[in-house]
Amino acid sequence: LKKKFVQHTVRAGDIVYSTLFAKSGAFAVADESVDGIVLSEKFPTFALKGNLVSSDYLKWLFRSGQVNRIAEDQMTGIAAFSLSHLSKKKFLMLKIPAPSPERQAEVVSLCEAAARQAENCASPIRQNLNLLEGLVGAATAKACSGMPMVRVSEIGNYILRNVEIVPGSKYTQITVAMKNKGLRLRRICDGSEIKSPGQASVMDGDILFSRIDI
Repeated sequence: LKKKFVQHTVRAGDIVYSTLFAKSGAFAVADESVDGIVLSEKFPTFALKGNLVSSDYLKWLFRSGQVNRIAEDQMTGIAAFSLSHLSKKKFLMLKIPAPSPERQAEVVSLCEAAARQAENCASPIRQNLNLLEGLVGAATAKACSGMPMVRVSEIGNYILRNVEIVPGSKYTQITVAMKNKGLRLRRICDGSEIKSPGQASVMDGDILFSRIDI
C-alpha cells in the first residue's frame, strides 16, 4: 500500500460510505465477510453508539436510495451540500427516519421477503440475458464472416496522449472489461493515489485493448 492516506480497518456492523460516490448511493453496513478489511480515509467508517436504529434497518435504508435524496433535500443555501464529496461532518448532520424498533423490524422483514422473491426471479432472467448475448455474438460473427481481411495497422495508428499527474487534482480512470463488455469505470481518485507511470488520456472513437485480459 503506497498511498499516503490513513488506512483503517472495518468491523462487521460498521457503517461505511464512499466520499467520492456518495451521490451514487455508496452507503453500506459491513457484514462478517469484510470484517478486518483495510480501507483508506476515502471510506469513512462509523459504529452505532446506541439502539435508536438497528444495523439491519440501516442496511435496507441505504439500499432504498433514500439517503442521497434526504441529503439533497436537507442541505440548501450558498454553502450547499455537495454529494460529490461527502465529508464526515456533513454525513453526521443528516437526519434519517428512525421509527420504533417494532416498525424497524417490520421493515426489515418486508425487505428480506422482497429480496428473496427478487432472487428467485433473477436466475431465469440471467439465463435469458446470457442467451441473448450469445445470439448477438453469433449473429455478428455470421455477418462478418467471409469478408476481406486487412491488418489493423492499415486502419489506424498507435497513439499515446501522455498525461502529467498532479497531486490534488481529480482523475477518472477506466479499464477494458472482459467478455466483450467494452470500457468501464475503474475509479475516480486523487492524483496522489496514482503510482503507475505512463498514464494517458482516451478520446471518443479510440480503440483500446487489455494486454493482460485479451
